[in-house]
Amino acid sequence: MPQELFNQLSNAFFVNCGLQINLGAALNITNITNANPCVVTCPRHNFVNGHFVQIAGVIGTPPDAGHPSGTGMWQVNQDKTEAYTVANSNPAAGTFELQLVDSTAWGRYIGGGTALPVTNEVTGMSYLSGQEVTAVGDQQLILPPTLVTSDTLTFPYYCAQITVGLPYTVTVQPSNPVISAQANTTRGMRQKLSRVTLSLYQSMGGQYGTDPAHMYDITYGPGTKLQQPAMSTFEVTRDIDADWSDESTFTVTQSDPFPFTLRGLVFRMSYDTD
Repeated sequence: MPQELFNQLSNAFFVNCGLQINLGAALNITNITNANPCVVTCPRHNFVNGHFVQIAGVIGTPPDAGHPSGTGMWQVNQDKTEAYTVANSNPAAGTFELQLVDSTAWGRYIGGGTALPVTNEVTGMSYLSGQEVTAVGDQQLILPPTLVTSDTLTFPYYCAQITVGLPYTVTVQPSNPVISAQANTTRGMRQKLSRVTLSLYQSMGGQYGTDPAHMYDITYGPGTKLQQPAMSTFEVTRDIDADWSDESTFTVTQSDPFPFTLRGLVFRMSYDTD
C-alpha cells in the first residue's frame, strides 16, 4: 500500500505553536450584473456583510489587437493581493453585492468563476507576542519570519486557509561515507564529493550543500518557481563542487513551513589512495 503522509498540501502543518484558520472552499458563480453596485449570484453561499471574497476564473480576456474591448467580464478577476467586500448579502437568493464596485462599464458576464471567502488578518496572536512567526496561506508562503507585536497579524495577501506559527529548520548531516573491503577501507583517505542523488517523498523546498555556508536550493524541475506549489515525490541528482578533504561532509536543510521527507542519499566520490 502506498505511503500517504498528507495526501494534499493543505493538510500539512509545519510550524511550532501554530494557529490555523480555514474559511471554506470556493463556490461557483452563475451570474454577475453590469450595475452599480455590482451583484453576484453564487448559490448556496453564506457570506457575511463586511467580510472579504476573492473572485477568480470568470471567463474573459483583456483587450488585445483582435478584441479592442476585451471579451467577457475580465475586469472582475483578482489576484491574491486583492479582495472584494461583501454587502447586502442574501444567502436565500444566492446573491451578494460587491461593496462600492460599479461594473456598468465592464464587459458582459459570459460564465465561469468562483467566489472564495478570504481574509488578510489573523487574531489571537498575543500568545506569541515578541516571537518571530511565519505563515502559509492557500499553500503558499505569505509571511517570512516576522515579529509579533500585537494580537492581530496582517498579511499582504488574502487567503482562505492560513497557518501561522514559529518557524524551525530541519538539518540532516549524514555520517562520512566509507567504502570498506576485506583488505582495505577508504576511511582516512583524501576524498572529494562530486555528485549526490536525493530521494524525496511528498516534499517542497529544501537546500543542500557541502556545509551550512555553501547551500543551494533544491529545484523541482524547469520552471517550477513560477508554478503553484505542489508536493513532489522524485529523485534529483546534482553535481557538487566540493574540495578535497580528509572527511567529506554534506548537509540538507529545510527552513520553509512545508513538507520535506528525505528518503535517502547516494553519493559519488573520488578517493586519493596515495
